Amino acid sequence: MKKGGILAVAYINKFYILPHILTGANRLALHDNLINKVIDNGVIKDGEEDCFWTDAYFSTSIEMEEFLSCFEVEIIDHAAIDGLTPLLRKVIDNMNEEYKIWIDYQLKTCREKSILGISNHGLIVCKKI
Repeated sequence: MKKGGILAVAYINKFYILPHILTGANRLALHDNLINKVIDNGVIKDGEEDCFWTDAYFSTSIEMEEFLSCFEVEIIDHAAIDGLTPLLRKVIDNMNEEYKIWIDYQLKTCREKSILGISNHGLIVCKKI
C-alpha cells in the first residue's frame, strides 16, 4: 500500500458469539468447549465437532488494534458496525417512525469502546504512514 493509502479491516467480535448462538438457530452448538475455544484462541474450523459455521477467526476490538499496531498504519476510525442491533432484531424490525431514532443512536454510539466490545462486527479504517 502506498503512503497515505486507506485500509479498511472488518472483523467478527469473539464476545458476540455466545449471544449469537443463544439467539439463533445454532443453540445446539452451545457448550463449554466451543465457548472456551472462541474466547481462548478465536478459531473454529469446518469439520470440527464443535464448529457451528465454517472456518472462522474471531477477535476483539483490542486485539485488532494491537495487531494493526505492528504495521505502518495509523488508525483513523474504529466503529461497531452492528452495535446492539442483532440482539434487538425483532424490536427493530417492527419499528416505524422510531427507526430513525434508532439509527441516530447507532451513529452516536458506534465508537463507544464498550459497544465495540460486544458488536457482532467491527470496522477499523487505517491510513498508511
